[in-house]
Amino acid sequence: MSTPVIGVTGSIGSGKTTLSKFLADEGGYHLNADTIARDMMLPGQSGYDLVLDQFGNYITDSKGYIEPAILADLVFTKPDELRKLEAILHPLVFDFIEQTIHLSQEGFYIVDAPLLFEAGIDKLCDWTVCVVSSPDLISQRVEMTETELERRRRLQWPEDKKVRQANEVIDNSGSLEHLQEKAAKLAGKLLSV
Repeated sequence: MSTPVIGVTGSIGSGKTTLSKFLADEGGYHLNADTIARDMMLPGQSGYDLVLDQFGNYITDSKGYIEPAILADLVFTKPDELRKLEAILHPLVFDFIEQTIHLSQEGFYIVDAPLLFEAGIDKLCDWTVCVVSSPDLISQRVEMTETELERRRRLQWPEDKKVRQANEVIDNSGSLEHLQEKAAKLAGKLLSV
């Protein structure tokens, strides 16, 4: 029997990674799509040369590492550039996750991906969850200006579209303890399927 896979998504600042970590505490194996994408851009990794070929060496530091802040400034202000980056990284991240989840494990996999649906990663999941939260709480959690937060939000699917696509919606407008309880219930549900 293959290991169950749960996909967790949500808008920026919704708490999807926090929920994913709580699910990992319940016996899950956490795969963070953003971390995987960053790792793919390290020197010697599969995305490094592809990203430099597309954007140039000016996005690197003196040691040859891609500077996340420079790349973010470029792609989050120019949607066409973001699409180019996604065209490079999404297939690499998808393949990595697909290969990993085929390594059967105890428990279950959690795929924590802000672009779960946009990148097609949901096709690898048995169950999908969208984490939502109030706009005020999101503004408090995210360390960026309202303008930057709104710009990044516009580059993702709207929250209501993610909610309609997900199998389950978890509201993260309460305490961390409340979210932890929801994670425990969700893990129990997933493991009983």
